[in-house]
Amino acid sequence: MKDNTPAWFTHTSFGTWDPEGCLVSVIDDLAVAVRAVAALQLAGFTTRLFLAAELLEFSAGMRRRQGILRRTLFSVTNWSDATDFQAEYREEARLGHHILVVHAPKREQRAVARARMRQYRAHTLKYYGFWVVTVLD
Repeated sequence: MKDNTPAWFTHTSFGTWDPEGCLVSVIDDLAVAVRAVAALQLAGFTTRLFLAAELLEFSAGMRRRQGILRRTLFSVTNWSDATDFQAEYREEARLGHHILVVHAPKREQRAVARARMRQYRAHTLKYYGFWVVTVLD
């Protein structure tokens, strides 16, 4: 991952990836995902497309940085849905699917971004708010 990646994208909370203010989805086909990114950026959104292998590497890197004690403590104390969602996205990446993240912290932005993402067959769509992850499909 590049050093110029925005903080909203790399934010972690309680040991899990927490892209606060973002819509996160899966797009199975790379060509379709690239077209979705272009359309969203043209509409003024900041996006991040994780290629399948890149997401797996990012996820593994987070686990390595946590260390065994922290991972153990996290697994005992974490009860949030965010962990399940991360596992879901990792499984999609293992299947060769790509993860599209769109920064859309305002409700109006989310509505526009969601509609655009749907045009490009985005699925497993979730919004990461401050306290809650909302399943959108």
